Amino acid sequence: MAKWGLAAVEIGNRIGATAQEVNRLLVDQGFLAGAPGAYGLTEKGTTFGVEALKSNSNLPQARTWTATYWRDDILNELVVTPERLDSVRAALKSERLARSVARMAEQNAARVAEQAVQTAAVAKVAAVRVTTRNALVCTAGVVVARESATASTN
Repeated sequence: MAKWGLAAVEIGNRIGATAQEVNRLLVDQGFLAGAPGAYGLTEKGTTFGVEALKSNSNLPQARTWTATYWRDDILNELVVTPERLDSVRAALKSERLARSVARMAEQNAARVAEQAVQTAAVAKVAAVRVTTRNALVCTAGVVVARESATASTN
């Protein structure tokens, strides 16, 4: 136990859940608000928890975050049933899958955009070549036609 109280991982160890699952339970039951990486205590949560500013260094580039610690009696208040844990696990799994699909779609969109740029560049070069070739053919055709016309009149 940390000096301020139990962290989500410690609560999870006691109830057979991950820290992520504990945080979801705390959000669902009104003790926390927010999303992963940006949780905050609710009014109900301040009865059982405290937030502490943490840092990994004293250097200017140090990473800081707010950690939440809970009194032991949160375990008596937090409603944890096998069904509720199953529901939380299914929701978290669904969210992970959705993020994965969104990430893949974003990567595919970037690849398609790059291919479109490359295709447009190739098409522009081809158009320039065709236009140049047509101009030469037309010029040659005109010259040939003039030569043919001149040849036939002689």
